[in-house]
Amino acid sequence: MDDQDVRVPVYLITGFLESGKTKFINNTIRQEYFQIPQTTLILNCEEGIETYEDKELAALRTLTADVGNKEELTTEFL
Repeated sequence: MDDQDVRVPVYLITGFLESGKTKFINNTIRQEYFQIPQTTLILNCEEGIETYEDKELAALRTLTADVGNKEELTTEFL
């Protein structure tokens, strides 16, 4: 398998503003079934009241990146 043939699981979490998406993600990334040895990336497309705790994310090998609009989602960005 070469670099162009790498498969990456993608989970898309959608919902109305303040519907609990961040809380759901915070809970999910802590579950044993979600733990993988590689780094996980969370793309944030909106800011809500709930936040992610940097220390906890680091312990879970998880990074976050804010996306303001769809034009930012380029190959270079990812």
